[in-house]
Amino acid sequence: MAGIVGSIGSYDENVEQWSSYTERFECFVIANKIEDETLVPTFLTVMGPKTYNLLRCLVQPDKPGAKSYEAIVATLATHFSPKPLVIAERLRFHKRNQEEGESVAVFVAALRRLAEHCEFGAVLNDTIRDRLVCGMRCEAAQKRLLTESALTLDHAMEISVSMELAARDAHQLSTVRSSTTTMVIDAKSGDGSSHLSPKKSFMDNFYSTFSSPIAWVLVLALIITWSCVFVIMFDMMDYKTLSGGLTKLGSDPMKAVNDAVEGSSNVLTKILIFAANLIAPDEDEVAAMTAPQT
Repeated sequence: MAGIVGSIGSYDENVEQWSSYTERFECFVIANKIEDETLVPTFLTVMGPKTYNLLRCLVQPDKPGAKSYEAIVATLATHFSPKPLVIAERLRFHKRNQEEGESVAVFVAALRRLAEHCEFGAVLNDTIRDRLVCGMRCEAAQKRLLTESALTLDHAMEISVSMELAARDAHQLSTVRSSTTTMVIDAKSGDGSSHLSPKKSFMDNFYSTFSSPIAWVLVLALIITWSCVFVIMFDMMDYKTLSGGLTKLGSDPMKAVNDAVEGSSNVLTKILIFAANLIAPDEDEVAAMTAPQT
């Protein structure tokens, strides 16, 4: 033998079943063209020290090398894989349903693994088909399969996988459309908010209002006007003319108020004319100010 093809490795019962290991070893024998004379020594060599020591204990007082390949496989199979109860295995099989997020292909593979010791025989595919229809999560696919009169396992898997892919694609398209719509709304909201001017505070409005000299002139005019009104209104309270003022107010109060308002209006008019002259002087005054000195 020119070279070894592949690698079989030691047996580990935590990784695979004994039947699976023997199947891989038989493929290894065929690939490397191992003769019958060297079959048992090769098998005892590749199985590993842990499995070999177990075999020695199981075949005592005989030596493992004195046993045939079939006897070694059967002895270790009885130890690693005792024959389970068929009714218990079938119960486990029929209770298996498709889990959330599990694809149809993975679900069918799990059913085949559970059916290994169920001894379904010739009705294996039909039993797996029935469990597929009864245990799938998608109700739409389940109803679709129930409409088929001559449904086989392969046809059931074909329909289920196609509907599964269609549902997945539709969900992805819906997700992309939803995210795109959200991005557009956010972009529009961002553009709209960028054109809105920030809200000014009370102090900002106060500074902008009274930053002009005209505003201060008007405030001063109001203060003087109302001061004059109070002076005129309470001028009658002078102790020398208190009796006369009271008599005047008692005889005709509306006339006294009108006189006070008229006086304050005259004062306000003069103040406004003075403010206007300060802001925009007459043409004669401007000409006199700009005329050259002789």
